[in-house]
Amino acid sequence: MITYGEVFAGIGAARAAFGSLGWYDQYVIEKKNSALAQYLYNWDREFRDVVDSQDWAGLSQEKIHNEILQLAGMWSSNKLYRDLYTVNREIMLQGRSNFEVDVCMTSPPCQSFSVAGARGGLVENGDLFFENHRFLELTRPKVFILENVPGMMSIKEDSRYDSLAQKQKGKLYRYKELEKGTPFFERDTFYDIILPSMGITANSIKYPKNLTIHVWRELETKIVSLKPLPYRLFFRRIQATSFGSPMSRERLIIVGFREDLNIKSFDWKIPVTIRPKKVLSIIEPNRPYSDDFRFKQFYPGEPYHYNALKSRKVIDSQGLHFDELADPFISTLTTKIDPARSTVIRNDNGDYRNFADEQMRRLMGFPDGFASNIVSESAYVANYGNSIYVPMLKHIGRRIINALKA
Repeated sequence: MITYGEVFAGIGAARAAFGSLGWYDQYVIEKKNSALAQYLYNWDREFRDVVDSQDWAGLSQEKIHNEILQLAGMWSSNKLYRDLYTVNREIMLQGRSNFEVDVCMTSPPCQSFSVAGARGGLVENGDLFFENHRFLELTRPKVFILENVPGMMSIKEDSRYDSLAQKQKGKLYRYKELEKGTPFFERDTFYDIILPSMGITANSIKYPKNLTIHVWRELETKIVSLKPLPYRLFFRRIQATSFGSPMSRERLIIVGFREDLNIKSFDWKIPVTIRPKKVLSIIEPNRPYSDDFRFKQFYPGEPYHYNALKSRKVIDSQGLHFDELADPFISTLTTKIDPARSTVIRNDNGDYRNFADEQMRRLMGFPDGFASNIVSESAYVANYGNSIYVPMLKHIGRRIINALKA
């Protein structure tokens, strides 16, 4: 049996994916109470029984949600840990036995890298990346999977801070060496820092021996020095539409195999021929719809999203009206109830609103019966927006099984 653990577990996409493969969950690390409440209600039978046994009569929905959040915040389990900093200190003091697994699933917060966030990089807002690196260094799973937004690959560090690091440590590592006479400029966060700090190779890139990656931390006014983890890395960007989803949701996936496993290649085997399902087949076809629901849509080959209201593409009771040249997809779920940025639909009154909770559950691939509304609407919208598309993660799990068998 393959064992796994979840770091930044969210609402349990890894549990949904890997549990269905028969893997055994060893630990869960999640700090955010709203995500933890949804996780525990769906995956911890004892927690669910306690919530369902309460007498909520006479309480407002807001009061009920607050009570459930407090219960999640106090909940104790031999698998549950809340704070990665505390976990790392515990491992250094007591050993790593509670955290020894075959596969570690980790998804560090994306605010530092997302195009919808501050994009401060590792210098200004990368604390949890460094703690995540320390956790992997301390626990040494056979395999780790790191998921994040594609924006992680397109951000650079601030040259002012790189200059400070270079003054103290000398020449900084760069994947692509500067030509002689080229003025100093910022490093590429992904290729110059993240990949070489997390592995000894990455796809076809082989890193120098005895390499150390130095990063100036502005919040602490000090340098963090990272030794590469003993893993061979394989990375690529993956679209949810490759697995039949009508939602355009691309993610960066890094799979790291521990060096002693001697795995030198990884076959992603991403499907390319699956036709995306119609939107209404996913988001509850029996709900009452008017014929003017309008979605933000993504057209393959275009670098931006059209608003359906402007492009005159509508959804009616029969589903999406397809363009003659390209089937439009809805845009990715975000973390806020915001018609300007979220994928929204219109109700019969002409008001915009987010997808309903069970519609988001289906769009993200969670199983039937997965509960959302034990937390507030704003909370579960954020939870789904931060989560991982389950069928994609399940596919990666299968590919890891094949690699380990080989």
